Amino acid sequence: QGTCVALCTGSLQQPVCGDPAARCVMASNIELAVCMDRCDPLLQDCNEGFVCHGSDGDFVCVSDEVPDPVPEGGACEFENACTPGAACIPASTYGPSCEGSACCSMYCDTTDPDCPNPDHGCVGLDDLPLGLEWLGLCQLPQ
Repeated sequence: QGTCVALCTGSLQQPVCGDPAARCVMASNIELAVCMDRCDPLLQDCNEGFVCHGSDGDFVCVSDEVPDPVPEGGACEFENACTPGAACIPASTYGPSCEGSACCSMYCDTTDPDCPNPDHGCVGLDDLPLGLEWLGLCQLPQ
């Protein structure tokens, strides 16, 4: 059973969503652009059955179909493999406790940092969408 979402208009090179609160996302492995709701990775403000994950420099609600999400600090290969509110980052950025080439690390608020790993600081992210300028990622301080 699925959920209906709007298709993007325009071209595949310049897709557009009719709803300004949505963002065009390319469906994996096919040339299809769909409109997905934007979200806040800390609030996880998506509708039931969806989680907020990063997608090409923005955050959108995607289907919550990962059966066993990787917790903070666990080895990962893909961002959407991590528990909601976390991203898959390189081991060199996560630190020596990462037992893989990449590990899941939590997003954080740079104005009120709170990272579960005491070795981490809340490092601000670049090129964030309007309204999420405060967003950071728990990682080794730069």
